[in-house]
Amino acid sequence: MSDPIGVFGRFVMLCFVPMMLAAPLLWAILTPNRVGSDSQRMVVRTRMSALVIFTLLAFAAWGGLLLMTLQLPTSNPLTQAHRHMWVAFFPLWFGLAMPVIRAKSCDWQPSASQTSGIPQYSTTGDAFPGPVVRTASLTNRTHDTPLQTWEWTLGIGLSLACIVCIAMRGLYPFAKLEALEPGQVSFFQWALALSIYTICVGSQWFFVPYSLKLSHLEPEPLDSTGSRELQEMYRQHRRQKIRLLFWMTAVLVPVFLGAMVAWMVWWPEYFQWVGIVGAIGGSLLGIAGGIMGMLMSAQRMRIAEFKSQLDATAGTALEQTS
Repeated sequence: MSDPIGVFGRFVMLCFVPMMLAAPLLWAILTPNRVGSDSQRMVVRTRMSALVIFTLLAFAAWGGLLLMTLQLPTSNPLTQAHRHMWVAFFPLWFGLAMPVIRAKSCDWQPSASQTSGIPQYSTTGDAFPGPVVRTASLTNRTHDTPLQTWEWTLGIGLSLACIVCIAMRGLYPFAKLEALEPGQVSFFQWALALSIYTICVGSQWFFVPYSLKLSHLEPEPLDSTGSRELQEMYRQHRRQKIRLLFWMTAVLVPVFLGAMVAWMVWWPEYFQWVGIVGAIGGSLLGIAGGIMGMLMSAQRMRIAEFKSQLDATAGTALEQTS
């Protein structure tokens, strides 16, 4: 109890991991079940069962690793393994929770006009058997980017500033590696920290443009009339997602990591504080990323629901005039 900051940091990490592991299951449970047929309900039950089983397995693995820390010395690297179990959030969310959400939501199911026996029409108004012919916009999405020049300049500039800040430590004396004492840093430690951070940031900036371009490739199916409102909803969703992704991966994460590395090489006597701040800050970034992903998924489902409503309205109108 003599170190309240350390106790608080450990408490945050202890709560953070189970929150991340439980988030996909809770989100799937809270998603309204809008399916109507028995076959669809069976799909939902099967996928939900798989999500529950693998969530319980993830909690069991986390609990086992947590109990293991009570039997191992603090110097053993396995004592920190339970803190990294939060990464299981990603397979639980993308591999299991998202299929459940798609199965439960009618937004991802065929529209009413495709299942009600209403004659299907092409964009020219001619009736024909078979599935609905989707309309599409020929607009080049890659030219519709929400990012301004100043945002790219700020992101790259901050990353370079972090590298320069870490590199400037090389102008000052280092402690000898063979006589290294707590609160000191050696030339090898500084060079290793600078190299790892530079490689990580360089790799991240190499992939940032490609990851942003992938957002332009996400399918944006339109209704039979090519609603302008629906196209604008897709556009706003795409621009918001790109901007959030950029600020998270190209600004916040590199700057946070750079600040932590610079702190370690300039003020090594406060290394314990670096661990606490890094754990809390990393947890907050992870939570923010998870929330961002879930909000974007929910927004995409609202757009799909609006499209289904448009298809149902168009199908009803065609039925009344036929």
